[in-house]
Amino acid sequence: MGIALWLAPSPSSSADTSLRSLLDKLSTAHSTPPFDPHVTLLTGIPTGAPLEPLLQQLESAVQDAEPLKLQYKELGTHGTFFQYLFVAVEKSEELKELRSRVRTACLPPNVSATADDYFPHLSLMYGEDTETRKVADVIGELKNEGGEEVRSGGGFAVDEVLLVSCEGPPKEWMVLGRVKLQS
Repeated sequence: MGIALWLAPSPSSSADTSLRSLLDKLSTAHSTPPFDPHVTLLTGIPTGAPLEPLLQQLESAVQDAEPLKLQYKELGTHGTFFQYLFVAVEKSEELKELRSRVRTACLPPNVSATADDYFPHLSLMYGEDTETRKVADVIGELKNEGGEEVRSGGGFAVDEVLLVSCEGPPKEWMVLGRVKLQS
C-alpha cells in the first residue's frame, strides 16, 4: 500500500486517549484489526521513495501551515474494508489547502495534477460484514451508547503530519517521521 501522510491527535492528549480506547473496544468486540486513530491526508507515495528527500518535501509543503482542528460530521460506511465504519471529517478550507500542498510536493506531477476525490474521515473499524456482524448494527450500538468520542461537532487538534509506512496488515504499519505544523 505504500507510504501515507496522516493527521492524528497529539499523543497523550485526551482526544488520543479516548479515540484509542474506542478503536480498541470496537476491534476487540468485533474481532477486527487494531490500528491507530488518524485521518489520512495523502496516499500513493511509493514504498521505495527515499525517506530524507520525502521528509524535506513535506517540510517545505507545510512550512507556513498552521495547526488545525478537524471537525467530525457523521458516522458512515462505504462498504469497503478500510472505510467499513468511519466518522466523516469536515473538509475545511485549511484542510483542503494542506492537502493540496502535500499532493503537489509529495506525489509525481502526473498524479498530483489529476482530479482530487479526497474524502477526509476517521476510520473506527476496518472490515466487512459477516454473518454475525453488520455495520448498520455497529453504528446503532455506537449511537445507543452515546458515541461521545465521535459525536457530530466534536473533533481533535492537529499539530503535525505523520509519514507512515502502510505495508502489510495494520498492526505492522509504522511511523517513519513527523513534521510539525507551525503555530
